[in-house]
Amino acid sequence: MKKRNKVLIYIGISPLVAIGLLYCILILSGIGFFRIFTFRSDLDRLLHRTDHQALLIACRAIMKEGYRGEYKIAWPDKHPDVEKLPKEIIALKPTYIRVEGDDYVHIELWGGMSHLGVTAYAEDFKKPIKNFKYGNKKLIDGLWFRSDFVDLSKENN
Repeated sequence: MKKRNKVLIYIGISPLVAIGLLYCILILSGIGFFRIFTFRSDLDRLLHRTDHQALLIACRAIMKEGYRGEYKIAWPDKHPDVEKLPKEIIALKPTYIRVEGDDYVHIELWGGMSHLGVTAYAEDFKKPIKNFKYGNKKLIDGLWFRSDFVDLSKENN
């Protein structure tokens, strides 16, 4: 085969290899390639199409029922108890939830390197330190929005 033909083959294959590697990196990093395209709908579902009071009640119920630790929602690491979680939590389509004893439940919609979710606190939760930050924005008493990249300071509700 001529040298010119080999070069053309390498030029043709290189972009495909690069795209494949990029896809693998995104999947393995926990972001999930298609998750990027669902950002607006995930945020809208959480902030505007969720009954925050019902979600808070559901989170407090699982704390009282003795759920503890992390529950991964997505395959392949799906926790067996996920099917028993309240529908208010599952409706958010989280990647995982974390129950910290009787103190709070954190619901993560993204995970990986970008965090987006809510934290529901127990009725009798006491701040562990003076400058404790509940979250980025209070949705209702006991339920706080949390994100490391979304600024809701200009949100009206």
